[in-house]
Amino acid sequence: MGEKLDEAKAAATTQIAKTAEKGLDLLSGAGKFFDQVLGEGLRHVGGSFTDWAAVFRYENAFKLADKIEAIHAARGITSAKRSIEPRLAIPLIQASTMESDEELQTLWAGMIANATDPNLTTNARRDFVTLLSALEPIDLRCLLAISEHMTTTAGKSVVQTWSAVPNESERPKRNITWLCSVLGKDPDLIKISVESLERQGLIVDRTDDPDDDFAGQIIVPVTHKEADLWLSYTGEALLSACKA
Repeated sequence: MGEKLDEAKAAATTQIAKTAEKGLDLLSGAGKFFDQVLGEGLRHVGGSFTDWAAVFRYENAFKLADKIEAIHAARGITSAKRSIEPRLAIPLIQASTMESDEELQTLWAGMIANATDPNLTTNARRDFVTLLSALEPIDLRCLLAISEHMTTTAGKSVVQTWSAVPNESERPKRNITWLCSVLGKDPDLIKISVESLERQGLIVDRTDDPDDDFAGQIIVPVTHKEADLWLSYTGEALLSACKA
């Protein structure tokens, strides 16, 4: 009986060793895969994806903190900053520390700086976190281009008025062709960005209706050549919440 038990133990030990060896092989293979995907940065933290992700977010948190402090310092805020409710703060920090693009990082910093500024009443919403997380750098450039052109041609934001301004008929339509000329990007990239922005409710295609001061929205693809793109109320509010 004792011999059989010893044999069973030996067999179990051998099987455990084989399983552990296979596990190490799998980890090694995964390490090589993540190394190819993530580059040399993974090797700098010992080949561990978990460690790499932690370091990446840690470094981003420092960059964000520096940007936020700079915004507060420019406003003369040195203490008594407003805290953010956990229901917003937790997803906000989680999402913002995952962003690596400099321009988008600046928007995240602006949102946090505004939400913690005791002198502002900027409304930061949880869905703003979702919307900002979904933006690609090219999406942001399209959004900003439309916003800046609206401001320079009308002098007012869409939140203030939808009314046409004198000689507005003379300005170019803010469509795909216009965005390509402004941003110098391939039309296919712009089309994807514009459709994404529309799906998120950040832009609308406005049509002029002489009997309607607010104009209507036509339910057709925003990529058509006669489109005239405007920020929606949500798009305007998002940029306002992130403005440094």
